[in-house]
Amino acid sequence: MQLQEHYLTLKQHYRDTGIHLPLSVTLEEISSVLFCSKRNANFLLNKMVDQEWVSWLPGRGRGNRSSLAFLIEQNSFLMELAKEKVVKGDLSQAQQLLHNYELDAAYQQEFNVWVQQQLGYHLEQKENIAIDVLRFPFYREIKDIDPAYVNRRTEAHMIQQIFDTLLVYNGTSGKLEPHLCHHWRSDESLMVWTFFLRKGILFHHGKLLTAEDVKYTIERIHDPINGSPHRWMMEKIQSITVVHDYELRIELSEPNGLFDYYFSTERLSIVPRDFELLSNYKREPVGSGPFMVESNDESQLQLTAHAHYFKERPFLDRIEIWVWPDYDGEKMLFVPPGEMKYVPHPIVASEVEAHYKALDHIEKGATYLMFNLKKGGPHSSFLFRKAIEQAVDSQDLIEKLGGKRMLPAAGFLPARSIESQRTPSKSEAKRLLIDTEYKGEPLKLYTYEMRSNELNAEWVKEQLASVGVEIEIVVVPIEELKKAEVMREADLILSGEVLADPVELALLDMYEVGNSFISSLMDDDLRAEKDQMIQQVFKATTMDERMQRFYELEDLLKQRHALLFLYHSKQSILHHQSLQGVTLNTLGWADYKDLWIERVKV
Repeated sequence: MQLQEHYLTLKQHYRDTGIHLPLSVTLEEISSVLFCSKRNANFLLNKMVDQEWVSWLPGRGRGNRSSLAFLIEQNSFLMELAKEKVVKGDLSQAQQLLHNYELDAAYQQEFNVWVQQQLGYHLEQKENIAIDVLRFPFYREIKDIDPAYVNRRTEAHMIQQIFDTLLVYNGTSGKLEPHLCHHWRSDESLMVWTFFLRKGILFHHGKLLTAEDVKYTIERIHDPINGSPHRWMMEKIQSITVVHDYELRIELSEPNGLFDYYFSTERLSIVPRDFELLSNYKREPVGSGPFMVESNDESQLQLTAHAHYFKERPFLDRIEIWVWPDYDGEKMLFVPPGEMKYVPHPIVASEVEAHYKALDHIEKGATYLMFNLKKGGPHSSFLFRKAIEQAVDSQDLIEKLGGKRMLPAAGFLPARSIESQRTPSKSEAKRLLIDTEYKGEPLKLYTYEMRSNELNAEWVKEQLASVGVEIEIVVVPIEELKKAEVMREADLILSGEVLADPVELALLDMYEVGNSFISSLMDDDLRAEKDQMIQQVFKATTMDERMQRFYELEDLLKQRHALLFLYHSKQSILHHQSLQGVTLNTLGWADYKDLWIERVKV
């Protein structure tokens, strides 16, 4: 423990004693408060005297009491210490200090404003070189940036910044384009695919990217021992042949006209063949993308520009994502005019509109409730599930909770929801419940740790209580909820899906991925029907045909009252007008490689 924290411990213990007011104590009492020996307590007190934090007059003789006076107020001392930790990049320690010593509300507000001022764009000098830095807050650590196991959109976005894929999907043209490979083709059977790689591409640790790395990437996901939830994309592979360093041939067991689309997803980002030999590869992975991981701990994820990137080098030299659990992306403090900021997922305050630009759209995907049809209980009744649907009014949820909740959902795509809205009725819900002979048994509603999820779950609980259905909410980390044994315990799961482009591939992944909440909770009959419809997706030759099959599957889930759609969210970015190149991707983030600063001369 540092000397400053010893001071705070002592001051908090004697919190009722004002500044400069003498306190009669013994050295034994001080040593007890500081959990140390009398000798060490005396040493610490003398150090505090040297710093002019306290005055200390030791009593003379055995049994005589000493005089202690505090010279610095606790809140200001604590705030300055927390600031010092933040400046050093030790955010987790700063947060722990504020938690342990309970900063008063007014000081907490002042501290929060100061933290906001450290965020956004900053120009730093390093060895006489100008370094462009962009900082912004995020509410949790980003622990696992391994493409083979990605299951959250933030991790997916970071993977897109750190890694590259063989192909990229152009959302404007709706077509695939070459990326790590300069050409690719399939035979007429759609069972043999060949990829031709670019030369001279370097991974972040300096090794050249070759076909052996692509083969390793595929085999890592294909091998069932590794347990990648994305194995479904690779399971039809019969053989992988490295023709030479820059040509790879893949043979499938059956035709697949979507196979090349798989190689445009972050799940199949190419990793070096020594990937898992690198230390801390999940937190600090090595890719070939425009940014490389400099560090990643409980305080921040720091990305730096890849100077040898095979395409345009990023303008920004460093991205710092500060882990700040108390940061609420749905609420912003006032941002002083002229401060250059970038804030993911905000609600734009009217005060800052003159200096800031906002991008937003309704995301593809939806928040939903999925019933566990594999588990017995009241929810195994079709009428019971229908009653729950009648009791849940998504418009009420949006109006009461607000935030990014924007549009009642009737499907995964907003366009379908706009065309088709349901009209719930609590009186109808109560009538249906009578027919089910529901006895009041509590249902376990599981969701994963995130503030919006927890608020949604509480709202669902209140809605269902109003018609006589009892809900027990269970909140666990998403890594736990994705485990099959945890899913089995749930009666229903509250979650959401964000669909990146191409949407048809995102939908396919949602239904086929190994730890999907939707497919994992289907009973055998519904799963069999789902599998048949997915086979029709694979056989379809156009995007329109594939999307029609997905709509039919979505309608089937709704007809069975297995899946209850809640709402679509708004994706948004707020940024200062000096930050250029800002676009909003389908994951709701900006691609950092495209950002640049229009510097203003002072």
